[in-house]
Amino acid sequence: MSMRLRRVTEHIKQQNWFAIGVDFIIVVVGVLLAFQITAWNERRLEFDRLDSKLAATQLEMRENLDRLATVDATLNTQGEQLAALRAMLAEDSARISESELNPLIWNAVPVYSLNLRRGALEMLQSSAIFTRTATPALIDQIERWEEVFSDANRAQSDCLNSRDNLLNPYIIENFPVGSISRSAPGGANYIAPSGFPIDRSALGREFDGLLVARQICFLQDKASIETLSNITRRIIELISEERMQH
Repeated sequence: MSMRLRRVTEHIKQQNWFAIGVDFIIVVVGVLLAFQITAWNERRLEFDRLDSKLAATQLEMRENLDRLATVDATLNTQGEQLAALRAMLAEDSARISESELNPLIWNAVPVYSLNLRRGALEMLQSSAIFTRTATPALIDQIERWEEVFSDANRAQSDCLNSRDNLLNPYIIENFPVGSISRSAPGGANYIAPSGFPIDRSALGREFDGLLVARQICFLQDKASIETLSNITRRIIELISEERMQH
């Protein structure tokens, strides 16, 4: 470039206007080309960074699918035990043994959090180039995913409040909590059994109603997991398509 400028200076001194015009055009084209190459490189780097964020989000969503499947399997077991407990309560309470009843009561209590990851997704959403270039289908699915996840968390919060304020106090007041807690993994090694039996009169309509509330929570969680799993799979597919376009 410095050589070209020296030639321009020489042509001006010689008043060679044709050569001056040619030199000027060459200089301008060279500058524009340099700017274009720089802009292209910056855009390529920007897309490379976007691809890294898309890949991280895709991996995070695959991990979330595994987490959803794990919670779903745990919920299936809890759902079966809730149904078995209510079927048992429909029988003559005098015939129900504590060894059968205690594990079922123990397993009726937990509320299993979905605990999904969102860090990579949040990084992707903060990317300006993603908001400019992402397909509407991918953006719609991500918004839908966040909406369903938020609704699921609110439903679980309601279930926790119901359990903590209604079911747990009822169990503590009417049942031998020590004996029930021995059903926890390793509980029999550290928790002594209670010194009093189950209050058989507590195995009636009120307790059954509390268990129905737990079954409703179970159904809500199952529905949320199914919907989230389907949306998560679709997001993974759309991200693959998005990355191929870049």
